[in-house]
Amino acid sequence: MRARRALVVPLLVPVLALGLAGCTGDDDPPADPETSAPETEEPSAEPTPSEEPSSEPTVEPHPAFADLVITTSGLGPLTVGVPPESNPGAEMIALDPEACVSDELGTPENPARWLAEGYPTDTNYMGEPATPFYVDADDRGVHRIDVMGTSPHTPDGIHVTSTLAELRAAYPALEGPYAGPVSQVWWITDEAGTLVFETQGDADGMLPAGTPEMVVLIRVLEPGMSPEFAAANSGNVAGACF
Repeated sequence: MRARRALVVPLLVPVLALGLAGCTGDDDPPADPETSAPETEEPSAEPTPSEEPSSEPTVEPHPAFADLVITTSGLGPLTVGVPPESNPGAEMIALDPEACVSDELGTPENPARWLAEGYPTDTNYMGEPATPFYVDADDRGVHRIDVMGTSPHTPDGIHVTSTLAELRAAYPALEGPYAGPVSQVWWITDEAGTLVFETQGDADGMLPAGTPEMVVLIRVLEPGMSPEFAAANSGNVAGACF
């Protein structure tokens, strides 16, 4: 009898377990994984605020000489009609208090002059070494800029040694000419100032025979200054000591 009972007891355990499992299935339906899963909040993806672009244009205060653009308002950032100290191109010039001190030629009452600062010697229309540009300025403003070097250019590519034909093609509304002793003067004027070109050819042996008439110097005048004067071959440059 003990042996038989020992065989019956282990058979009852799985039957009981099955019965319990069946009861659980009848009373409680299986959980829906989509509805029973705990709700999780999505992290809010707030955009990172970006810096607003600056509306102020970037101005190079001392451009390379070859990058200087000549316009009616000046030479690169050096602007006519604006005092040197507050000028956008203030770094292009420096005040020399003894620029015109001379024992041979005499010293003017005010020997100080504003001069090109930090630029190498350029070449002029004859291919000779030349001061790149001259400035006539005082505390009231930059009044006149004379470009003698061949490197600076206008937005349309006109520079010292450009031909008169190229000048006229670039600026159909060019005014002039005003006839100087050995040159012709042409100009463009707007509210910013006046852009002046002096041209010269081979007349009177000023240039080698057969040389086409070309630009020999360019100057910029502040608003209100008359462009009708010639300076070629006269020593009359901006900020001259006489």
